[in-house]
Amino acid sequence: MPPSHPDHASPLARGCERFRGPTCTCHPQAKYLGAFVVGIPVFVFKSYYQSKLSLEWRAWMTERLMDDYFAGRTFYSLQAKAAVDNPDQRISSDIA
Repeated sequence: MPPSHPDHASPLARGCERFRGPTCTCHPQAKYLGAFVVGIPVFVFKSYYQSKLSLEWRAWMTERLMDDYFAGRTFYSLQAKAAVDNPDQRISSDIA
């Protein structure tokens, strides 16, 4: 007998019918809208925090390098020996 009547459907088909919930009957537009509602803030916050972390790291690195450069009169010894040409410009180009 062909499975034309719902009672004669295969157990697999009946299981699929039972588990098909409201998410399966949504319109594709609703799924895309939901993805945009979730996805856009995630990408915006990721970009924001990545930029913020980059700026904070750069400020920390600049402060650390300048502290090391001026600690123990390193600046004056480099200028007196002329061992390094234009050290402050080299530091600023390394940080950038």
